[in-house]
Amino acid sequence: MLTLKKVATLLGLTLVAVISYLIINSGSDQKSITVISDRSDFHLEPIFDSFYELTGIEINPVFVDQGTLPVRFSSNADRADVVVTTDISYLAQANNEGLIADLQHSDYKGVPDSFVMGGGRYVATSYRGRAIVYNTSVIDPNSLSGYEDLASEEFRGRVCIRPFTHVYNITLASEMIADKGLEWTKNWVDSVKNNLAVEPNGNDRNQAKLVSEGVCDIALMNTYYYGLLQTNNDQRGIAANTQIFFPNQSSDGTYAIFSGAAIAERSDQKDDAQLFIDYLLGLVGQKFISDTTFEYPVNSNVDISVIAKSFGEGQNGIEEGRAIFNFVDVEEIMSHRDEAAEMMAVAGS
Repeated sequence: MLTLKKVATLLGLTLVAVISYLIINSGSDQKSITVISDRSDFHLEPIFDSFYELTGIEINPVFVDQGTLPVRFSSNADRADVVVTTDISYLAQANNEGLIADLQHSDYKGVPDSFVMGGGRYVATSYRGRAIVYNTSVIDPNSLSGYEDLASEEFRGRVCIRPFTHVYNITLASEMIADKGLEWTKNWVDSVKNNLAVEPNGNDRNQAKLVSEGVCDIALMNTYYYGLLQTNNDQRGIAANTQIFFPNQSSDGTYAIFSGAAIAERSDQKDDAQLFIDYLLGLVGQKFISDTTFEYPVNSNVDISVIAKSFGEGQNGIEEGRAIFNFVDVEEIMSHRDEAAEMMAVAGS
């Protein structure tokens, strides 16, 4: 049974929000909500189970492939109440299309106001850095500086990257355009392409594998993939031969990519949907996210995972995985997405 003490203690909600929920839902029948997501099922299912045990609200999950979420969500084919995405720029798009509802409150203890976005319609749930992975037997991390290294002539024939047209690379290019301009970004992309050791192929973990094997010396990789390598019995050797470098720590910091959540405008269960988002941002939900995805929690009252604390070991200024991040405005990122996608399509052709 959902009790005031359980919700207030574990979710970290305001007292007003908890009491309001209990009054509205007292005596109600068993409930369920549908959550559509392009996140991996093994990341979210433990969170769904924990939420059900705490509230008695069952989650009907709809997992979709990356790149298909905007179409699936906008078509309403899955009748989702909540959307949880690996790239929050999708939510900026959905907001522009009128597909998501106002969050019912924005008083999330420990979550910066800047992480509640789109005029209070969607919220960041975690983030990771788009960083560099390097071969520890070849590269001194303190000889690196930032994203410019990937484009430097010094690394001609020594760089790996997953396909340019993957969403993570498009988001990175969108951030760079918003931050440094179109011309700077185009020159960077062209130079990275000229520095490639092999044709782009596979996911971020495959780039780390190529670095580990000496096919290339540095590559682009989201920080959380390094945690996945460390915790996979078959891939720990890759992690042992490589390490994360956080770019641009002496300037604006490493570009971050947010995951996020929102309530569907069409949902007729907005109270339950809101409670689930509150859970994602509360102490228990954030701990689950931190420990299962190895991403950085948005709630300052939740520590990063033990695994994430190993990120960036050996890099000056990095202690226990904590780095300076460059949080580019999500609306700005979205406004440059089309030109970034076109740029990356040309680079990948």
